[in-house]
This record gives sequence, structure tokens and C-alpha cells, in this order.
Amino acid sequence: MANARRIPFNTIVIPTITREQEEEYKTQEEFMASPEGTLGGSGNVAIHATQSSAGWTSMIAGTANFWEQHTTVNWEVGGAWTFDGTVTASTTPDQLSSDSGACGFAFIKNEGLTNDCLVSLNGTSGNYYISVPPGGAVLFRGDGSNLNCDEIYVKTELSATDIEFVIAKAA
Repeated sequence: MANARRIPFNTIVIPTITREQEEEYKTQEEFMASPEGTLGGSGNVAIHATQSSAGWTSMIAGTANFWEQHTTVNWEVGGAWTFDGTVTASTTPDQLSSDSGACGFAFIKNEGLTNDCLVSLNGTSGNYYISVPPGGAVLFRGDGSNLNCDEIYVKTELSATDIEFVIAKAA
């Protein structure tokens, strides 16, 4: 079992402003003059040596979560060892992890093309204050006590969208 597990992460924000052009009724996106440069940071978060199951991330291969479970001997066979690592969020709230342990790190990326993914941090009946647009992502560290892994839910308002996620227990 791996001890001292960590997840390195970073984020970058490039402030932009949208300007409308008078003559052709088009918009143009420009870098903002202030603040000069980008915003963001990086860090490491320590996570628990044992996660609840292979389901702590969307990067699982269906029912074959471990090398030993694959029945195809010839890995070159098309599709034998491939998976897309996404799960589908729908209009029904979906719990991303059933682990009741304290959350140390969460990452949710909306792989869809048209629908926002809504995120709740206080259970299925909670408020969905976080909206992840298509192609966007959100990541945050838990404080190790006030947010449990099983309190993170996702849903959409209109129709389904594909997401990737990592929900890791705190160390």
C-alpha cells in the first residue's frame, strides 16, 4: 500500500475582457491590462493511503478496475484496454463517492459540449451553487473535517453531460 500519497495541483486564470466592435456587431476578447499577468497558484494535498474503492475517481475501466481482472490476453486488440474515464451526470442528483470520510481533494471537469454541470457540497437536497460550464473544471481542497466525500453531488438542469472526477479522502 502506498503511504504518504499526495495530489499535486495548480490553477491559472487569465483575466480577459470582452469588447463589442461597433461596425460589425461582433465581440472580441482581449487580455485585461490590470492585473498584469495571470492569477493562480499551485500546491500539494496529502490524501489518505487507502481510498474507499476504485470508484474514488472516474478513471476506472468499467468492471475491470485492476489489471488482473482483464480477460483479454492480447492488449493490442482494439478496445481491449481502453476506457474514456468519464461518467454521465443527468438531471437526477448523482453522488460521486459513497465514502463518509472527510474530503481532502475534489476535482470535477465537465467534458460535455452544451450543458453546465451543477455541484452541491451539502448532499442531494443541498444547494447547487457551483456551476461548471462545458469544458470547464473546478478543484478544491477539503479542510479535513467539514466536508465529507459523500456530500458531493452533481446534476444538470437540462440534459446529460459527461464529467471526470477525483474525490479523495483526507490524510
